[in-house]
Amino acid sequence: MVFLAGSIFGGTGAAGIPTIAKLLKVVFAQYGSNLRVGAILLLPYFTFSPTATQKATCGLYASAENFLTNTKAALHYYADNGAELFDSMYFVGDDNMRKTGNFSVGAGTQENDAHIIDLYGAFAAAHFYRGEKGKHCYSISKNEENKISWQDLPISEVETKRFVQYVRFIFAYLALVKPELNKDSGNPPWYKDYWKNRIDKKAPEVLHFDQYCEKFMRWLSQIQTYSRSVNLINPESFKVTEKGAIIEDKFFHKLDFVERDVEKYRIDAVRTYLNSHGSDDVKGDGGFMGFGAGKRTPAGTKQEFGLFLRRLYDACEI
Repeated sequence: MVFLAGSIFGGTGAAGIPTIAKLLKVVFAQYGSNLRVGAILLLPYFTFSPTATQKATCGLYASAENFLTNTKAALHYYADNGAELFDSMYFVGDDNMRKTGNFSVGAGTQENDAHIIDLYGAFAAAHFYRGEKGKHCYSISKNEENKISWQDLPISEVETKRFVQYVRFIFAYLALVKPELNKDSGNPPWYKDYWKNRIDKKAPEVLHFDQYCEKFMRWLSQIQTYSRSVNLINPESFKVTEKGAIIEDKFFHKLDFVERDVEKYRIDAVRTYLNSHGSDDVKGDGGFMGFGAGKRTPAGTKQEFGLFLRRLYDACEI
């Protein structure tokens, strides 16, 4: 199974996707392969405006003015040839096109913000790899013209809960764990009794995960901040500043706008779970991490840190 992604409104993607699909069919045919090829075909969803100087000096570059014309021609092509090239096609775009940041012809100077369409593309890939047989063509729609909510995403209720649990996990790490890593004293029991003796807070995997959390928060902020109202995660629950992400604890139990007036869903419950020791919550084997003092030799920071993150994730289940 091979899944391709690219635009159909101009540039490398528009020309490359059908060419790559044809080559794959030819190459794998000689092996009698069961090859299945899927593709997400991105319709216009952004625009840009180069300055007069950039137009004069940048040479060859894509022109936003031609996006719709290019798209019309490409759609005619896929109507005639798509079924031969692909087993599943996913068409995703946005008629309310968002203006990107500073114009760039590409390379290291192109830094477009994340977009909700990126998320739709990821869901399309996940759907394709579930292995649905036959020929299919999909497109997106929404319930309200200028609003996107969980009901508009092509995922199940279980998948929605997993997504929200993951967001809760990132929020909990930033609100409860990260602040303790920057303190020299006065740490809570979970840090003093587990982390301090088992995990080096300056280890690469710890520092990298910290950076990942901050990047995730910027991504989440960007996909929810554009011309439409995107109501996935409550915008009051966090904000992203130049110094990093700030979590508002009081919204932790209803990040996805679902009111949960149960104490176990609040961030204090996660904090208590972190600090629990000798309880039965982990089969009576030593509290939060399930490690009694002296029961075994630490296996090293990478494994210990992974186990810690897994327990924190489980504590954020909804």
